[in-house]
Amino acid sequence: MNTILRPARLAGLAAVGAVLATVVTGTVASAAEPVAAAPATVECGQYWDADFNTNGVNIRSGPGTGYAVVGAGYVGDKIDICTSTSGTFVDCGGGRRSDWWDEIINRRTGVRGFISQCFVNYER
Repeated sequence: MNTILRPARLAGLAAVGAVLATVVTGTVASAAEPVAAAPATVECGQYWDADFNTNGVNIRSGPGTGYAVVGAGYVGDKIDICTSTSGTFVDCGGGRRSDWWDEIINRRTGVRGFISQCFVNYER
């Protein structure tokens, strides 16, 4: 006896195969991997241009060291400063401390977050 596989039956078999592939490999089989989208343009009504004065500056989700790190900045990365606010104190070095934090956008990476003013070179 010859079996004819109709489109509905083929679709069902493909679904079963995908489930089995997931169970065996732990990953979902797909025809194509998604392509990462380019970072969205983020704006803040910039009022100040600046850059980082130290490499590896943590960009945080809020104005303090207790907030999550959302990115990093490096000397030469230009930043837009959106706002300034007070937060936790940071030792700037040379006996100087600051509790002022800038909400910034790193132009190189598009990451938006907060950095201590200890780590900013202001350009204007």
